[in-house]
Amino acid sequence: MARVLILGLYYPPANFIAGRRLEGWARHLPSFDFEPLVVTRYYDQEERNAHDFYASSRPTRNLAAPWLKENGAVYTNFTQSLWGQVPLPGKIRGIGHFAWPDPDHSGWLHKCVDYLNTEKFRPDIIIGSCSPPGVLRVARKVAERFGVPWVADFRDLWIDSFDQSFDTRLKYFFQRKHLRSAAGITVAADAIAETLLQQLAPMEKPVRLIYSGAEPAKDVLPDPDDSHALASFQKVRAGNQILLTYAGTLYPSQEIERFLDTVAEFRNRSSDSCAVVLCGRHEREQFARWPFVEVIKPVSHPTALFFQRESTAVFYPTWPHRYSGFSGKIFEQVLSGRPVLISFQPSPDLENLCRRFESITVAKDPEALIKVLERLPRATVQSQNGAVPEIATKKYWAGELAEFLREILNHHRQGLSG
Repeated sequence: MARVLILGLYYPPANFIAGRRLEGWARHLPSFDFEPLVVTRYYDQEERNAHDFYASSRPTRNLAAPWLKENGAVYTNFTQSLWGQVPLPGKIRGIGHFAWPDPDHSGWLHKCVDYLNTEKFRPDIIIGSCSPPGVLRVARKVAERFGVPWVADFRDLWIDSFDQSFDTRLKYFFQRKHLRSAAGITVAADAIAETLLQQLAPMEKPVRLIYSGAEPAKDVLPDPDDSHALASFQKVRAGNQILLTYAGTLYPSQEIERFLDTVAEFRNRSSDSCAVVLCGRHEREQFARWPFVEVIKPVSHPTALFFQRESTAVFYPTWPHRYSGFSGKIFEQVLSGRPVLISFQPSPDLENLCRRFESITVAKDPEALIKVLERLPRATVQSQNGAVPEIATKKYWAGELAEFLREILNHHRQGLSG
């Protein structure tokens, strides 16, 4: 059984969708003859449900030991870089990030190496999951130390757009530098693969699409610690014939206002009561003009899955004018067993994904969404078809990843014997 070292700065129990991609790999790779070890960082309790992109840069305060081994993963201590503590003007700090594109996480290499040396763990292959991009440097350096191949995993692009500016070209230089030694690249969406191939040209690398997938949520139960949030959810659910839920962070570019205005128009036209639950780090005052919106604080992952399963439908507002506009949350929504509403401007790769699943409906304008809402069942009835779409599951995509890793290892061994 080949040993695969997975490096990533987001991982459960910290409630980041990015970490659940890696957790799925660690859970299912043993079924495909790979022995995984995840090395990640420790998050203090108050950070775990923060849904804060910058949480990975903040220091660990409550872990006295160098690391903690738990549930098949190693959680290292994390020290804030000296760079982050120096009071520098914004422009000077920006230049520093161009000179080394991720100084905030550069110290994590030593934490990883200390563990591997102490425990004498030797991997056969390494995966570094970006972002942040500093993980790619860690994976590259560790692979050099052991003389094994490594794979760069891109959940998102490091560089979103290309222009002729000095800044952009410098970023491209660093990206090529890090990926030059990579044996392969995995990506979470079609468009990321296409863009990376363009960014790396003329350098060629094998790229494989590995969707994140999700776990079936049929028997999931809410966390007892979320009792107050659960009571709020159940009150809204009991008082409305239609309940639409979104669990996770919302960004301004997703234009949630347009979605809520459409729901308001539907309510004006319909005699049926309809409510929206937003579960995440949202300010209640931001949604005051939509009285049918219930804002619920961030909850644990099982509770969020339970909310989705118990709703009439779940929805996902998309980003306009973006290369790729979806995350692993889509797969959780598909496996909730509820109708999934996508609005209003899905990227082409998201539309391609949506065509794979009967439960997803794409509404590209408010009138189309209103027609979808009119057809929704007026009671929360579980799907009559209990079959889980295999292609939405983490296990399916862990199998695809395992096949890619085998190809890389075979090529590496042939190179050594040749």
